[in-house]
Amino acid sequence: MVVGVESFFPIMGGFPGNFQLMFPFRNFHGRDDPCINTPCEEGLLCFLDKKPPYYTCSKCPRGYEGDGIICYHPVEDPCASQPCYPGVSCTIQVGPPRTYKCGECPSDLVGDGKTCVESVYRLSVKELS
Repeated sequence: MVVGVESFFPIMGGFPGNFQLMFPFRNFHGRDDPCINTPCEEGLLCFLDKKPPYYTCSKCPRGYEGDGIICYHPVEDPCASQPCYPGVSCTIQVGPPRTYKCGECPSDLVGDGKTCVESVYRLSVKELS
């Protein structure tokens, strides 16, 4: 993460146009400076905020999506191809490599979330009827 020159942070103070430059500091709302641990994606700026979590990140670069803490190229989004069974959630797992995890199968099916099938027990009951 890039946080300006030598970790200077622009802070809005009072009214628009009134900027202060602040060094990394302690006791920001009773906490350590949240930007000191570089919470934003590499290359993005970290700005102090008055509300929790007490920082915001600059926007992801053009062509990327995310909240600034994590940015990803939509083509690299492993859930974009909808790899999970229809109706099962897909969650991006932070990499590298960027992977995904499928949620649970619907209650009447069994499987890993990517492939969901009727249980062997249900199939055998159907065959007996």
